[in-house]
Amino acid sequence: MTSQTPAPPPPDTPRTDSVSSILSGFYSLDSGVPGLSKVILNKLNMKDYGEYRAAVGGKAKGISFRNYKEMFKKMEETFEFCTSCKKLPAHLTEGQTLKRCVKCLNVYYCTKDCQRKDWPQHKKVCKMLRLVAIDRLVEWLMFTGDLPLPTEKWSKPAAEVKNWDDWLHMQGDLTPRLDAILPGANMATLWTNASRPRPDDSDLQTSLWRIQSEFLSRVLTVGMAMQHFGLDPYAKPLTIHIAGASHNETMAARTTDYDELNNMFPQHQGIEIVMVGPEVVDGPITRPPLSEFGPKKRVYISAHKGLYHQFWEDVVDKEEAAKPDLVVGFHPGFHANQGLVEGWLPTLLLLRDYNISAFFTMYSEAELKSSLQILLELEMHIRDCGSNPFTSQKPEQVQSCPNTTPVFCNSHYVRFQGLLPQEDVEERGLDNFGKGLELSELSRRKSTGAICGTSSDDKPEETPKKKQRTARERQTRSQMSETERALETRVKALTLQSQKDMFEKMEVSFKICACCEKRPNQLSNCQSLKRCTRCLNVYYCCKGCQKEDWPKHKKFCSQLRLAAIDRVVEWLLFKGYLPFPTEKWSKPQSEVKGWDDWLAMQGDLAARLHPILKGANMKDLWINAGRSQPDDEDLKQSLWRVCSEFFSRPLTIAWAMRLFGLNPCSKPLTVHLVGAGHSETVAARLTDYDELNNMFPEHQGIEIVMVGPELVDGPIARPPLSDFGPRKRVYISAHKGLYHQFWEDVVEKEEAAKPDLVVGFHPGFDASQGLDQGWLPTLLLLRDYEIPSLFTALNETEMTYSLQILLELEMDMRGSGASPFASLKPEVVGSSPNKPPVYCNSHYFCFQGVLETVEFEEPEEA
Repeated sequence: MTSQTPAPPPPDTPRTDSVSSILSGFYSLDSGVPGLSKVILNKLNMKDYGEYRAAVGGKAKGISFRNYKEMFKKMEETFEFCTSCKKLPAHLTEGQTLKRCVKCLNVYYCTKDCQRKDWPQHKKVCKMLRLVAIDRLVEWLMFTGDLPLPTEKWSKPAAEVKNWDDWLHMQGDLTPRLDAILPGANMATLWTNASRPRPDDSDLQTSLWRIQSEFLSRVLTVGMAMQHFGLDPYAKPLTIHIAGASHNETMAARTTDYDELNNMFPQHQGIEIVMVGPEVVDGPITRPPLSEFGPKKRVYISAHKGLYHQFWEDVVDKEEAAKPDLVVGFHPGFHANQGLVEGWLPTLLLLRDYNISAFFTMYSEAELKSSLQILLELEMHIRDCGSNPFTSQKPEQVQSCPNTTPVFCNSHYVRFQGLLPQEDVEERGLDNFGKGLELSELSRRKSTGAICGTSSDDKPEETPKKKQRTARERQTRSQMSETERALETRVKALTLQSQKDMFEKMEVSFKICACCEKRPNQLSNCQSLKRCTRCLNVYYCCKGCQKEDWPKHKKFCSQLRLAAIDRVVEWLLFKGYLPFPTEKWSKPQSEVKGWDDWLAMQGDLAARLHPILKGANMKDLWINAGRSQPDDEDLKQSLWRVCSEFFSRPLTIAWAMRLFGLNPCSKPLTVHLVGAGHSETVAARLTDYDELNNMFPEHQGIEIVMVGPELVDGPIARPPLSDFGPRKRVYISAHKGLYHQFWEDVVEKEEAAKPDLVVGFHPGFDASQGLDQGWLPTLLLLRDYEIPSLFTALNETEMTYSLQILLELEMDMRGSGASPFASLKPEVVGSSPNKPPVYCNSHYFCFQGVLETVEFEEPEEA
């Protein structure tokens, strides 16, 4: 009896397991709008995906059109689908036609109902999509040779040019160079054939600059990477490999595309750029790399079609090309799906094991976080990451989901080199670069092969090099499980001999050089970490590091001083000396719209703060903290900031009640706090939400149920109410576990009341790769049961990424913005102190049910 095995997919079929970013991109298009990739092929006069890849790769006849009008028309038709219901023109009913939004001229709708339903989302990005629509056409001038603009030699050293403002200042007035393009023949041809009115000259000028910025962004990013790694092209010739190069970097590429490096380093010894990728497009740059140093003061560009690790074995190992001083990758995308991970894994391991300086860019902070997690799992020594000062200024539209916030090329970067030192794996890697990935998730992904892309049942034959790497990864997995056990034991066994011991151990966690990131055990005999005398918050190993870091640190020094004081004063909250007592509200809740209104009702706080300031506990606190006591005014402000964080939670819950029209004076209310962790439950008391009693003095009963896998045991760890509790009382309980499991195990069995409101403080699902294991079931449950929900975020960026996730889940968003009751206590982000502090509950977003069930008002223009 023969077994039937399913036929493998054709090699040129869109899918997630392909190492081709083109096929992965087609798959992404069809996931958003089914059939869109076929429409694109049809407009390009191509039969299938294989023909497209062959044309892009130069193996078949390229894309051709009869005239410019047909070219622009077919390009526009690839964007023609209903943004709301995703219908393509072929799927419209008789009488229906797709009409463009008259404001942005970028998105289409099949009916007015679809336009009304989509308006709440579209209005957020309509203005920016208008710019995208202009840039999409003006970009054609890159292929005609009108762009890029000629640029000047740099009048400053590269080290002094730190962003676009510095670069533009050296270039002088760009207007004459831009004005020369506006009346040109190609610009006239463009708008004659584009089937839309020509924008005014000011719009076209800014569009030309945005496109120029995208072109230069790659070159300037390479120059920045050289400086970050201390590579000096004046001292010796440099070879730079662009790994993962695709049609984006190589279509119509010229041998002069990186000549801005000549302006940046006018007397350099020679710079070679080698582009390597499976989707390199044939052209003037497809020529062999140099085997010896090229001419001085020249940039030599070559390109090789193939995966980078294969290029290394076939060319570099045979000494037919120089080994790189630096490897750069523009938007590698290895975080996007399993196929791309498998394609990139040998390259990433090669870069790590050969200790090659590497610098990769990303489209967004979310992509950066996902990429960091993968690099961390491979034990990469990550040297730096953050926003790129030379990010492209041209917004990029997500074609199949146009109402997604546009992204920008090279907006973020990560810099890494070699293998993470073993002593740093435990104490540095997880804290600095985990960004939401828990130990359990890290272990799970390692053990299931989520990074390597192989299963235990189907392992390919291993080469000697691969066996060595596999053995190292097995050892790493073993060490990681030991680390988890050690950490777990350490947490259980943690006991502090005294208050002084507590503060000493707490301060040790901040002892790291803010510039070079050295810890005490990495210092030489003559070195010691010394604190900044102004903020008493950050440390330096030497005066050189302090001087180098001062331009960054001075921006945040005063705020970090407050954070250092608050870190000590906060201890009074855990000991029960804070918060201070508060008064019943003299105004209805609807009239209290911010902290100023709340403080006005409380009267003068000095009388309540004075006993704390002069008490023995405050004096003992600073004696044991190992630093001088601040003056009374600083301590008063600190006491208020610490209390503002405490009160921010009950006031945010009341704010959510108000937004959803829930009145606890009319009926008892049950509020579930999802994702509650140690921040909300360490030393939690049964009276922590009694401010709600002051707010609603005659309420019918309010129940707060905290649910989360990281709850800390204490007085609140008790069962929830199955019946209504006593009037004029707030009843708090806590349940350890994931919320959707709590729902199945407790709520559905009627052992707890269904919630009138669900609140989440900083859920962080925007940063987690384990969304399907953690937050996704909870979010779908909230959506499908139409439960009013309000979540908070630490800053606007976190709120924006969270909104994107919720919109992809078709949540009906009811509102978002800055919270009027944000904590006023600054929080230091991670282990990198020289970043703007964040504030708990600074932003909020609320949602209820599925988007389609809500009627929206008609937009201003149809």
